[in-house]
Amino acid sequence: MNQIISIADGYIYSNLVWGMYVELVSKPLRGEPSDEARVAIARSKAPVCLEALADLMNDEPWLAGDALTLADLHVAPMMDYFLVPEGRELLEQHTGLSAWWQRIAECPSMQYTKPTK
Repeated sequence: MNQIISIADGYIYSNLVWGMYVELVSKPLRGEPSDEARVAIARSKAPVCLEALADLMNDEPWLAGDALTLADLHVAPMMDYFLVPEGRELLEQHTGLSAWWQRIAECPSMQYTKPTK
């Protein structure tokens, strides 16, 4: 669980949220230009981040095993922001991780805390 949280803090947040969501969605909504260099770096690192999570899942239903843990709750909001169209396509390449996303996205806490557009 700690390893997954560390990966999320060190790589997923900076690349999938700031490098993809902020640059491709948030900045354009505010009328700001995207930093294409930052997007390119994030695009190159996103598959590595997803692969690391998928490998650590080890065919379990949740990120750190057979039960929902802090790792799932920590990564889920980051993944939600990452799922701009491009991110969704990358996630779908990882069957187990994609199934995890479907499970966690259906949790009432995820539905209740979803940001408004």
